[in-house]
Amino acid sequence: MFEALERAAVRAEERWSTERELAAQTLELLHALYLLTARANGAKNVGKPMHVPRPGEKSTTPVMSAAAFARELRS
Repeated sequence: MFEALERAAVRAEERWSTERELAAQTLELLHALYLLTARANGAKNVGKPMHVPRPGEKSTTPVMSAAAFARELRS
């Protein structure tokens, strides 16, 4: 598992540490859990799950800032 994480972490000559990968996955999972909880409690328009771009990955969607994430949690 650690070897697979390390292979996935190295992209386009940039180093993506295991800690950063795990932090990104944790953030994505927490956001998905938040959306699931909101939908289970009747929310209709909660958006799509967050994706943290990895090194060398072209992002087609804007990255959500920490402030925007906090505002979303409060509403």
